[in-house]
Amino acid sequence: MAEKQNASPPLQQLSDEQKLREEKILDAATALLIRFGYRKTTIDDVAREAGVGKGTIYLHWKDKISLFRAVMMRNNVLVYDNVRQRIQADPNGGLFHRTMIHGMAAALENPLMTILLKGNSDLYASLKDVYDPQTMGGLIAASDSYFEQLQKEGLIRSDIPPAIISYMIAIMKVGLFNTPDIYGQNNVPTIQQITDSLSEIIQRWLEPGQIPQSTSQGKTILGDFFNTIIEYGKQES
Repeated sequence: MAEKQNASPPLQQLSDEQKLREEKILDAATALLIRFGYRKTTIDDVAREAGVGKGTIYLHWKDKISLFRAVMMRNNVLVYDNVRQRIQADPNGGLFHRTMIHGMAAALENPLMTILLKGNSDLYASLKDVYDPQTMGGLIAASDSYFEQLQKEGLIRSDIPPAIISYMIAIMKVGLFNTPDIYGQNNVPTIQQITDSLSEIIQRWLEPGQIPQSTSQGKTILGDFFNTIIEYGKQES
């Protein structure tokens, strides 16, 4: 992959002033994405909202896609940290179907992710710009590996190829984001109803009749999976 120009340096290499400025820009970009969506949000808008010059933004990010990527990564990390805390506090948090419940709950505490869950097709469609094919391939491989590890621990069925499980879960997520456009918002069930139903479907489909006495390894596997996703996101920054 060609070396990327004007990429934002790691936060630990930024001065305190630069960190504050970067966070201010990210806050502004997040607010505008929530308010107007991806297509209608411009770098000029972000600069105006953040109270900085347009050139200042380009000191941190080379273009709109790079800025959007940083916004999504920051919000993903916030959600992942929330999910980790919920999973660790849940005695059954090592079971895969519980990740659906905690993941949805954590996402709903994040305004940007809430818009995605409620079917903002503009914002969801823009996610295709976030990762290049090479990185996307790495993320898919990480997902396959995650399910393979759950299988080895006896936490999900072992008679379905991990890649199939990963793909089917992706279908569920894509459907979750896009179905409101088809059904219309007035016909969409509540998030709680969706969460409970998906969790039960996943439990009945994937979890074996007998699970290990200790499911704590599932928490560790999920944490490692999140770390891998975050590392891929850093490579794209």
